[in-house]
Amino acid sequence: MFEAYRERGYSVDRWRIEADDIAHHRGFSPIAHNYDQAINVVATHRPRQQVGLSLILNGHVDVVPTGPKTLWDAPPFEPHRVGDWLHGRGAGDMKAGLAANLFVLDALARVGFQPAAPVYVQSVTEEECTGNGALSALVRGYQADAAIIREPVGGGLGPGQCGRDFVSGARSGLPGALGLGQ
Repeated sequence: MFEAYRERGYSVDRWRIEADDIAHHRGFSPIAHNYDQAINVVATHRPRQQVGLSLILNGHVDVVPTGPKTLWDAPPFEPHRVGDWLHGRGAGDMKAGLAANLFVLDALARVGFQPAAPVYVQSVTEEECTGNGALSALVRGYQADAAIIREPVGGGLGPGQCGRDFVSGARSGLPGALGLGQ
């Protein structure tokens, strides 16, 4: 994700989650393992002129364990297509959401538009167990007027998210108006 963001010219921040940096926060969840491989990446779009509301586009890169490999038709970490569907561990939860977060900005740019306020595209880890990845981004200063978390919810949109609202970094519970500037 870091390379994909950087190739598009976004300001990119990458850091390893440090439990000591977030343990003081009321949203912190105790951890049972180390964060040596827990890396967050955030890309920032800055508008030429801010006239709209800021937005976080959030997705996570960690996945739950695969379970017995005998239950899989193919190796779980080797993506493959079956018809129009992509299969593999994390393909729907939530790697497709991470790609959608990135491609929505690409689509706007392709038609000559850009968001009219800051957009923080977050690729976080440690969502499956605690939410500490999103909390780390919040504590690091990534906050916005609204957040869209691309967690799949049965093919539809969910107006809320499990856990505490402040973890996403959104200052309001409603997405509000997101203006588009040329």
